[in-house]
Amino acid sequence: MEPTLVLAPDALIRSRGGRLLVHTTTSSLPAFESDQPMLIGWLCQFATPRSAVDALADLPEGDREAGARLIDYLVRGGTLIAADTAKRQRNRLASTCARSRARCMRPPAIRWLSAHGSRMNWPRAAASAWSGA
Repeated sequence: MEPTLVLAPDALIRSRGGRLLVHTTTSSLPAFESDQPMLIGWLCQFATPRSAVDALADLPEGDREAGARLIDYLVRGGTLIAADTAKRQRNRLASTCARSRARCMRPPAIRWLSAHGSRMNWPRAAASAWSGA
């Protein structure tokens, strides 16, 4: 069965030189870079747990192979992780924070994606605007 994926708790989406970068603070691979905001918008659906198969099904047929390569790269780099792994990481962080009485939060980018990512409605036609991974 295909795992349900979600952005890692330490995932970042930032801008550099007009390009958007997606990575984590601990990734062994270079950040994924794109100048296509619609592609980054498509990735935002992983702010909440989502099956890679379902996410790829939302893309036009011609873009699915490139989308699969992108998902594979982000999984290998640790930016997309299994949803149950993310839950354990958040629970471990929460227990550490409770012991230290510190206020713990997810990084601002992930807080924003969690609040807004699932409501993003990117048209299918726009998804074909990106050139792939």
